Amino acid sequence: MEDMASENVSLAPFVEMDMSKIGHAAVQVSLGERSWPPSAGYSFVCWFQFRHFLKSQAKDTEPSKTGPSKRRSSSNGQHILRIFSVGMASDDSTYYAELYLQEDGVLTLATSNSSALSFSGLEFEEGRWHHLAVVHSKPNALAGLFQTSVANVYLNGKLKHTGKLGYSPSPAGKPLQVTIGTPLNCAKVSKLTWKLRSCYLFEEVLTSGCICFMYILGRGYRGLFQDTDLLRFVPNQACGGGSMAILDSLDADLPLATPKLESTNKQGDSKADGSGIVWDLERLGNLSLQLSGKKLIFAFDGTCTESVLASGVFSLLNLVDPMSAAASPIGGE
Repeated sequence: MEDMASENVSLAPFVEMDMSKIGHAAVQVSLGERSWPPSAGYSFVCWFQFRHFLKSQAKDTEPSKTGPSKRRSSSNGQHILRIFSVGMASDDSTYYAELYLQEDGVLTLATSNSSALSFSGLEFEEGRWHHLAVVHSKPNALAGLFQTSVANVYLNGKLKHTGKLGYSPSPAGKPLQVTIGTPLNCAKVSKLTWKLRSCYLFEEVLTSGCICFMYILGRGYRGLFQDTDLLRFVPNQACGGGSMAILDSLDADLPLATPKLESTNKQGDSKADGSGIVWDLERLGNLSLQLSGKKLIFAFDGTCTESVLASGVFSLLNLVDPMSAAASPIGGE
């Protein structure tokens, strides 16, 4: 579908998941016979919005907190907006990562039936686009005995929560798949509808600066962050004080050897030019260069291939060419 009235982002495609008829709608991506998680960790990033879901009273009464929890299931009658999961292709009930939003507004990342991390206090609004990123690190083999895996959650460019959450490693040689949305075995009819725009899975741990820059690029950006001049895609309205305030509040931990961008199509400096727009080209340029080297497993922008009319199945176009510089070695089909 195309969003015709999308807050200054015109004709931006998206996929709509409607739970009102059959209770399930999902995009599934094969990972082949590869193990999960990736050796360094992963980052899942998407733009999404939803309607007819949240119970508003829960957000006002529950304080903001992060902590371990038992994984909740839709079998207890609770509605869940299933966003992202990784599991075995041959076993619908086995998951090694699952990200979902409960109707009380609590976002949860689970790695098994008994291991999960809940992030309450996040401000999700129905009918508004949200930029959501989950970054889950994995200590290397030498540090594994002394470090715990850490999960970070970002909402609209800002780091909101961080917590410790271990992995449930997948068995070797078993086909895996990523599911975006609600699969058939979790079907539950409800009024929920939600839309997915740009969606990415990296096999690397992204920094706060990378996540912030992706948010600044906005919902209208449809690419793999490999462009020679990413700054030309930054919308003017994104360069106001709000976005720069996020940049000022984070530690981008940029590599000292990161080259600086020498030229750009945009003009300005780190001060207001009278129009209310603030430019910080050096910082944005460094962040864009840092992001351009990250490896992707898949990237969707809402563009669909031709539908198979007989079955009613649509196929999303994966923007990641397995042979491109942006592609992850572990792939995605």
